[in-house]
Formats: sequence, C-alpha cells, structure tokens
Amino acid sequence: MLVKIGAILVWICVCVDVTHQETEFEQQSLVSYTNCRVDSDCHQKSNHSFCFDNDQEKIGRCKCLEGYELFSRNKTSFACLGSAGYGEQCERNVQCQLSLTENAECSDGLCRCKENSHLFTDKKCYVSVVLGDFCRGDSNCWLNDGTFGNCNNGRCGCKFDRQVPASDRQSCVDGRRLAESCNNDAQCGVVPNSVCRVTCTCAANYALSRDEKKCLRVATELGDLCEENEQCSSFLKGTVCSRGRCECPAGQHFYSNRCTRTALLGQSCENHEECLPNEGFSGVIECFGGGCRCLPGVVNETVGCNGSFGVRASILTVFLTFSFYTIFQ
Repeated sequence: MLVKIGAILVWICVCVDVTHQETEFEQQSLVSYTNCRVDSDCHQKSNHSFCFDNDQEKIGRCKCLEGYELFSRNKTSFACLGSAGYGEQCERNVQCQLSLTENAECSDGLCRCKENSHLFTDKKCYVSVVLGDFCRGDSNCWLNDGTFGNCNNGRCGCKFDRQVPASDRQSCVDGRRLAESCNNDAQCGVVPNSVCRVTCTCAANYALSRDEKKCLRVATELGDLCEENEQCSSFLKGTVCSRGRCECPAGQHFYSNRCTRTALLGQSCENHEECLPNEGFSGVIECFGGGCRCLPGVVNETVGCNGSFGVRASILTVFLTFSFYTIFQ
C-alpha cells in the first residue's frame, strides 16, 4: 500500500494473518504411526479414527475421533476406545475413568466403581466415607440404604436433625431424647453420654443436668471441674459446684469422702470427724464431752496441741482459730 508522508511516498506492507486457528482437539499431538491419504485408510484399523493433517500433496497420520482415546499404538496397528458410563462395556480402566472419575474401573468388561467407592446422583464414582469421618462433599456420605447424608464442616452426618448414626456408621436411625423410649443405644446418641435402658438415660458416671437435656460427667475428687451441683454430690456427698470446681460449702471440710461440719478446738461437736481436718489427725484430736480437744499427751504445733488435756483458751484461742481455718480450707 502506497502512503504519502509529507512530500514523500512510502510503500507500507500490511500483513493479514490468515492461518487456521487449531482447536484444542486439533492441537493434541498424540496420533498413530499409521500413514493415510484418506479417512478410509484409518477405518481399516479403527472405525473411530480419521486421517489427520493430510492434503492432496501430504501424507497424514491416523488419529482418534474426539471423545476417543488412542491405545495400543505401534508401527502396524492402533486402537481408538471411547469413554464408557456406569455399567457400559469397556476394555480398559481409562474408558470408565474418563466419565466416572479415577474412582472407577473396568471389571469383567463393564464399568463400575472401585471397591469402597459408590455411584452418586451425578452418575460419577466417589470414595465412600462412613458417618463421622472426613468428607469433601455430600457425594462421599453414602449410606447402606442407597441414600446420602450431609457433609457438614468436613464430616459426614445424618441429613435430618433428629437422626443419629447407627452403630455401623453407615446408616441413620431416628434419635431419642432423654426419658424417651428406645430400642438401642444408638437411638440415644442425640444426647452425648446417654444409653438406652428402656428409655434414654445418662450413662454410668454421668449425671442428669437441671434442665434434663444433658448428661454431665460426675466428679470423683475434690476440685474436679463442674457445671452443676449434681456432678459433685453424686460421688462426693455434700459437695457443691463453686467457681467451676467441686468444693465443700463454707463452714465444712472434706472428710472420708463427704463434707462435714467444721469444729475448731474448744468448739462444740457431735462426732470426731467434725474436729479432724483429715484422716491424718485421727490420733491427735477427738470429740470428747461435746467439744473438740487434743488427745492427752499429744504435742502438735500445727493444730495447737501442747501435751496437756484440752486447750488453754486464754492463750491459744486466736492462734488455733487461725490455724484450723487454714487447715480446713
């Protein structure tokens, strides 16, 4: 093209790209070793092939049609195999995996899902995951009745709120709440730590909450964590839940697996336990004549016993009160 620039005429060459833009299929490099002039040359080897990259002056190569894969390629022959759906005839695993995912295989001439895999509603194969295990989607949560659960927060669960996993973790059963009739422990799984005893009830070592909706682990030692008093008092008589731990109420101490009233030296008592901070003082202090006193001849500075009968209130009252308060706490 001639263009005038000022007083000068300049030839400019304008090039137009007229090359053929190959499709993704045409760009695939995998072709057979079989030469061809026309498509019928390829059909002698496979009906699902054509002569590729040929023209009147150029010899082409046989290639599989779109949707078919090239197999058994050598210098004299080749085979084109198409994808196969579930239950359809096949020769190789890859035919099934093209349409059913890598979890499929060709078994006895038919496509099926591999062991521990199943067919989902989208007609593809997915790994089977039992209830409670990790999952990537609902398609993993296969149940043995042919239905599917839900994948929630990365774990397989039952589809409906009142359903719970059965003992085999491959099926769901209708759940029962506390005090409702039941047939097996699995039904009581709606409430953790409950079991079936004609009705759903809390398992051993668990206590029913005040609202009768939960089973709380009972305490076995003073100081165990708690939410409600019943957790403490089930095994530790008289204890209460205070500041999240099992303790004796104010004015009491723990002795012989229960809480008892605390009586200091010189104070009134009804039994020895009221006077003793713990079992280690059974040979030091006693309840005698309705009052706490040191045993005759016992010397124990911790509680204020000086070897004489009783205790001299005029000298020791303040000291003993402070000492016993510290020990009992």
